Amino acid sequence: MEQELITNLVSVIKREEGLLRDFLDLLESQKQLLVQNKVEEFDQSVLQQEELIQEIKTLEGERIKLVNQIARGMQVEENELTLTRLVEMSLGQVSSELQTAKRSMSQLVERIKRANQVNQYLIKRSLNVSQRSIDLLIDENLRDVVYEQTGKLSGQDRRSMIVNKTL
Repeated sequence: MEQELITNLVSVIKREEGLLRDFLDLLESQKQLLVQNKVEEFDQSVLQQEELIQEIKTLEGERIKLVNQIARGMQVEENELTLTRLVEMSLGQVSSELQTAKRSMSQLVERIKRANQVNQYLIKRSLNVSQRSIDLLIDENLRDVVYEQTGKLSGQDRRSMIVNKTL
């Protein structure tokens, strides 16, 4: 019974691994979309990302149920049952599959973290450029502000560049 549960667990982990690979590929494509400033395509990829996250959550729930069942069968606390411990307790082919899955999942999670950090940086950089552009358009005439001793502006037209161009 436990061996069958562990085999099912390996299957769920492999499916979850496939979804994580898809998620990583999506993050990599998002990086290119950010660099190329393709906003509509990026928005579509965010929707795909949300769908993948839902699928991953579903598999995660299945995985947790299986681990709980295995733990009860082995009379072990659920929080003590890790992939490493399962590898140690399993025999033969299932053990090596679990070990491979554990290693692969760890690498995937690390790569996803790095790709996510790069994308966050690109988004922040893009927002900063946009904000500077907006500031430039709004405050162009206030760049070379000269104040009198009374604190009032001297000889400056306080209308923004956008207002000046549209009037």
